[in-house]
Amino acid sequence: MRSPLQTSLRPSSRPHSSVAPYKGWNTASPQASLNEAFALFLDNFYPVAGGVELRKGSRLQATHTDSTRNFRSLMHYSPVSGTDKLFAGAEDGIYDVTAGGTVSAPVTAGTANTWQGVNITTAGGNFLWCCNATDKCRVYNGSTWTLLDGTSTPALSGVDTLKVQQATLFKRRLFMFERNSLSFWYLGVNSIGGTAVEFPVGALCSRGGYIVAIDSWTYEASDGPGDFFAIFTSEGQAIVYQGTDPSSAADWALVGVYDVGTPLGLAPTTKVNGDLCILTVNGVLSMSRIIKDAGIAAASISGNIDPTLQAYALENGAEFGWGLQYFAAQSMLIVNVPVGLKRSWQVVLNARTGAWCRFTGMDAEAWTVGGTSLYFAHTTKVCEGWTGTDDRGAAIIAKVQQAPTYFNAAGGRHFVSLVRVNANVAGSFPLQLGLARDFSAGSYSGSLTTMTQNVALWDTALWDSAVWAEDGASSSVWRSVAHFPGHVISFKMRLSAKGVAFTWYSTDYILRSGGML
Repeated sequence: MRSPLQTSLRPSSRPHSSVAPYKGWNTASPQASLNEAFALFLDNFYPVAGGVELRKGSRLQATHTDSTRNFRSLMHYSPVSGTDKLFAGAEDGIYDVTAGGTVSAPVTAGTANTWQGVNITTAGGNFLWCCNATDKCRVYNGSTWTLLDGTSTPALSGVDTLKVQQATLFKRRLFMFERNSLSFWYLGVNSIGGTAVEFPVGALCSRGGYIVAIDSWTYEASDGPGDFFAIFTSEGQAIVYQGTDPSSAADWALVGVYDVGTPLGLAPTTKVNGDLCILTVNGVLSMSRIIKDAGIAAASISGNIDPTLQAYALENGAEFGWGLQYFAAQSMLIVNVPVGLKRSWQVVLNARTGAWCRFTGMDAEAWTVGGTSLYFAHTTKVCEGWTGTDDRGAAIIAKVQQAPTYFNAAGGRHFVSLVRVNANVAGSFPLQLGLARDFSAGSYSGSLTTMTQNVALWDTALWDSAVWAEDGASSSVWRSVAHFPGHVISFKMRLSAKGVAFTWYSTDYILRSGGML
């Protein structure tokens, strides 16, 4: 006699615990191969060694009085002694936004807002050397701006000062390139002016194009440290030299020409812990790995999220605002991703742990670091980032979906009756929990502030709504989250926080498991 299929869940309950997704956002690996230490998305949560933290907020630093102006570049002047300065580039020139508040007039006039600057100290003082490929290069000495050309003091000749797009400091020399060129130029040691010497690299660029960025780094190889200078082209080639003096064949040698992919943005490079990183359509690449002939995949430091970065580049690669910024005070690498209509996200790496996440709500178009402070520009505003507990008065909306779990019983069906989020909380805020089954992506519905238990349907799961109320203490309250049984279950959480600190360590479950059907 045939027996009916047994589809009921076992009546006995059992516990299960999982860590918070401290290993960060992962879109490259199959969901079934991940464990709960990873997240399928991780927005406005920052993964750290001990868990996952709600990111810090931002505050308004300065605002232009003219709503038609757009700050699209930031530069920080940092002298050996004296006062640091923060400058922002708009369509009519460079503004001093150090003191904050409203600004209405530039300190030096211009016609383009895409300035780039580099600090250099010589016997003559501390200088900020600036260019934008449209206006004359200029230098700031702490009190005075000087426009550079063949008759200025100091004079700058040998290069068209109206075309210089970027300058960088390498081995006590300023190196620079002109827009739409396959040459770079360099000055004498410890000089902010003089006769620039041209160094053409066009014969090495088999794909053609023009230079879009230059940078340098020191690499500790097996035979000792080496000093490297890299030139990146619009067609995705990197030309790397080793040495200190381009005028000396004995002290300047070609290392190689490498295919890295088209760079993204006005500032696609940054130094991270002694390495040089380049943002391209292939992801964020390590130049130290590239010169070891590691290949694109092995050279990527963004491997866990490369499919997502590549999709962003395919969709929005032509948008203004792409760039890299390393925030050393937090060991944080920021990839700025424009998404249109002057909005942007930040794809962020914890360089200590290698974990990725995404920030939303700041809409930055340019970044810079001044000491231990992080700044960004957006339309008429300059803001300080990674400070406070809200975004210029607005709540921070954070959400996460962990990688799905089989609850150590692959093949069976599982029903979670209770969930407990173990966290340290300071302040109170609405919190929503959800459970998605069988690799469902899920979606949000309803309102953060008005949802209550068993009201809002989220994909195959019902939301539970609660308010944290303990101040600066551990919180671990059991909550029921109605859902349908599934073979794999993925935990979701969303919160809207203002004036709150929140660190999530782990999640506990009480569940029942049954047969395969």
